[in-house]
Amino acid sequence: MKIPTMALAAVAMLSLAGLTGCAAGGTTTASSTGCDGKLPSGTTDISVWYHNGEAPDVAAMTQLAASFNASQKKVHVTLKVIPDMTASVKGAAASKQLPDVLDTDSANAANEAWSGYLRPLDSCIPASLKADLLPSIVSGGTYAGHQYAVGLVDSGMAMYAYKSDLVKAGVRIPTGLSDAWTASEFTDALAKLRAAGHKQPLDLWKTSPCAYCTETYLWSSGGDLVDRKTYKTASGFINSPDAVTGLTTFQSWFKDGYVDDNSDGAAFLNHRVSLSWNGFWQYKPFAAAAGSDLLVLPMPNMGKGATNTQGSWQWTMTKSSKDPDALWAWIAYTLEPQNVAAIATSNSGVPSRKSVLATSALYGSNGPLALIGDGLAAGKTVARPMTPGYPAMDAAYATAITDIIAGKDVKTALDTAADAINSDLKQNEYYPTPK
Repeated sequence: MKIPTMALAAVAMLSLAGLTGCAAGGTTTASSTGCDGKLPSGTTDISVWYHNGEAPDVAAMTQLAASFNASQKKVHVTLKVIPDMTASVKGAAASKQLPDVLDTDSANAANEAWSGYLRPLDSCIPASLKADLLPSIVSGGTYAGHQYAVGLVDSGMAMYAYKSDLVKAGVRIPTGLSDAWTASEFTDALAKLRAAGHKQPLDLWKTSPCAYCTETYLWSSGGDLVDRKTYKTASGFINSPDAVTGLTTFQSWFKDGYVDDNSDGAAFLNHRVSLSWNGFWQYKPFAAAAGSDLLVLPMPNMGKGATNTQGSWQWTMTKSSKDPDALWAWIAYTLEPQNVAAIATSNSGVPSRKSVLATSALYGSNGPLALIGDGLAAGKTVARPMTPGYPAMDAAYATAITDIIAGKDVKTALDTAADAINSDLKQNEYYPTPK
């Protein structure tokens, strides 16, 4: 199953664990130099790195940079599309050659801020703009009380389904998060769908496990990657009894043969499966395949309530920047409503501004993906932990979920993940907040 580059922001976190180290944090100080509302005289040239997304996304951002440059003469943007953002950031940071504006995954912003790469945006973002941003955009870019990142789009997952299959099998159809299938009800639904003719009715990332795509099952079970009150231990959280119970049920779907390998990426498109837990990016191809038979449903409630994920690429200012106001001029331009709408249209992402989301054909209250949009707007999604230690947490969970899908004892897999996270926390002195 292919994950678009936009969603790979989360997957790339696995490699970013290498950015951390005992000497990185604690002594880093946030720059006190912020925006003062004044641009330097003459033209300021700024460099901007953008992730190498799908072709329409890159084309839209390239056009946005061109229109920005044509609209005024005070700031000139040189946009560079980066094929491998993770490797490029690591290399540029080591050689002190980071760009002025860096497009980064929101969950990685805390690690980069702690490592001393980023400049806070607090003095740059007007209160009126911040009030119009989705709660997930604000929280997803905030670390140690400072806003370090702000983006144009957000993300989410859904259980896509063929309505006719559910009706034929006599499976209840949920209407939202509040009446999502329970874990046992979902297991029963899989059995009914098999009996109705679909031997393997579910697509659930079997051959390409995705941490970002499956962390919701941990959260819905009552587990978490870390103690979010202290950020000093994963023990009793990622491997809590509730987490073990929930992910044992999750594993049973694989053990009982309900999950299609989807090695060709066409399990749902070709109607081999009735259900696919997948990202917003699959709505358009799935809608083209299923037409009016397509349903967009919540994940099953694994014990502590159905939920959804959040987080995507966001703009950050690096400390390599020449003048914060020049950088903010570019970021503010991209955040204008019509530009947020243009980028969201190009990559099918959730518009980051409430005002734009409300009019979105996909995510507005009457749109086919309103389940995702409404959850983000209402603050009902779960953010990945905004801590410098998240890359290591993500890597540990990715290993655990891969082992669980492969049939390894669930508690052993989660205990190993807890040990790995605890080891990273201890090695980095629990990531002390920069002074």
